[in-house]
Amino acid sequence: MTASWYRRLTGEGPAGLQVFALGGADLATFEERHLRDRRGGGQGLLLARLVAGDELVDEVLYRRHPDRGEISIHGGPAVARRLEALLVAAGFRPGQPVEARPGTRGPAMRALETARGRRQVVHLARLAEGAFDLRLREIADGLDAAETDEQVSRLREEIASLLERAPYGLAMCRPPLVCLRGPVNAGKSSLFNALCGRDRVIVSDRPGTTRDAIEAPVELDGFPFRLVDLAGERASVDPIELLGQAEGDRRLAQADIVLDLQPARDWARRAAERSADLRVIPVASRADEVDEEVRVALAASREAPVVLSTTAGLGLGDLQRRIVARSAFGAPGGEDLPGPFLPEQVVILREALRLVLTEPLLAAARLRRLCD
Repeated sequence: MTASWYRRLTGEGPAGLQVFALGGADLATFEERHLRDRRGGGQGLLLARLVAGDELVDEVLYRRHPDRGEISIHGGPAVARRLEALLVAAGFRPGQPVEARPGTRGPAMRALETARGRRQVVHLARLAEGAFDLRLREIADGLDAAETDEQVSRLREEIASLLERAPYGLAMCRPPLVCLRGPVNAGKSSLFNALCGRDRVIVSDRPGTTRDAIEAPVELDGFPFRLVDLAGERASVDPIELLGQAEGDRRLAQADIVLDLQPARDWARRAAERSADLRVIPVASRADEVDEEVRVALAASREAPVVLSTTAGLGLGDLQRRIVARSAFGAPGGEDLPGPFLPEQVVILREALRLVLTEPLLAAARLRRLCD
């Protein structure tokens, strides 16, 4: 019988996500006793409840391989220690942490350590297992063996297809930045808290409550985003408030998506203040303060803003869908197929694409650089 073992696949630290591999004679018994309600999570992963008796320890992702299992926990160091205690009590003995993996797998594993969104975890787990490496090697092998221009051209199309998926992969490792802007008392802080799923900032009718840019990671439809609540826009001579507004301008310049809030009651009056920037999603906020006829008219208007009331729970789902659709995650196919997820990978793929028709063997060597 094979001795039961476990080892940590991610570095120790404060990250929310940790991954453990485990195997040996006691694996099936541990699964039966401690991984309850296993159900399909897509892309070979199972969703499960990690339990100790009747106590829920964590909601986890679990992947079963022929010779081992891999558990992804999300509760941070405390849950990691609890999992290790359960493993030791079940007869498992710790092995050495896996050293940095070669090629694209190592960076993906490191990115997993700070992953938060459900889809982010699943996507990065596939990359950490070598899905992108495998595709690169297949293309490189094909270029080495290609005997006709037609074969080379087809492989060139595959490299181009990988590059088309780059925005999706890059966003998985560096989540899109979403900024909330608008005048004071537009409801930005209330929306910020609603998207965070908790009271992250103080909400007050007093103008100027938020005086600095406040950032928090959020998960929308399983995708990761960075959300920033900016200081309210108004004329001020307060030096602290002016510093906050300057910081807001800097963050707006970096934003991938801007939620432009204007109170519904002031929508027509503030028309000249709204931006035509393509990054902007217009939001008619505090819609509970106007009647239904006004809300319907706003939704049907040329700008088609999200008609929102965090107090009444109106429009939040629509807004989340628009944010995802406007982001790199809205592109079709990115979730199903592995692609580049770091800027340096994009650079090498572009170089291979440039070389492939004239020097296919050199292009193949470039692709293998990503795997070594």
